[in-house]
Amino acid sequence: MENLKGTFNNTINLIKEKIFDSDFKVANIPVSTIVIVVLILLFTHILRGLFTSIIIHRLELITSRTETTLDDEFIRILRRPLGWLIWIGGLWLVHLVVATHLSDTQNQKIPEILFLSVLFIATYILYRAAPLLG
Repeated sequence: MENLKGTFNNTINLIKEKIFDSDFKVANIPVSTIVIVVLILLFTHILRGLFTSIIIHRLELITSRTETTLDDEFIRILRRPLGWLIWIGGLWLVHLVVATHLSDTQNQKIPEILFLSVLFIATYILYRAAPLLG
């Protein structure tokens, strides 16, 4: 068991040395930053899946007990756009991580694009919900 623990620690130290302590860069971004970006995107994908499967599913169960179908339709309308908003949150975190490696123009345009994306999603929700709202 001690040998396995030593091998594991050696492997972790090797990975840390080769990835996080190196000066190797891809597109002028350190590999350690790229690894962090990949982990953020992976976490965002998992969070989106958990949100959809757990929270939206529970809301669907609660709304299915009501007499009207209005709330069921509203949950159905919100399902996809809320997942998109979680992705935009993940992309915002990615921007915060890589901002120091981007130009001033890129750092100015990326938040604008993310804001427009959120605005588009809000408009999409209102468009889809318009028949329900009257």
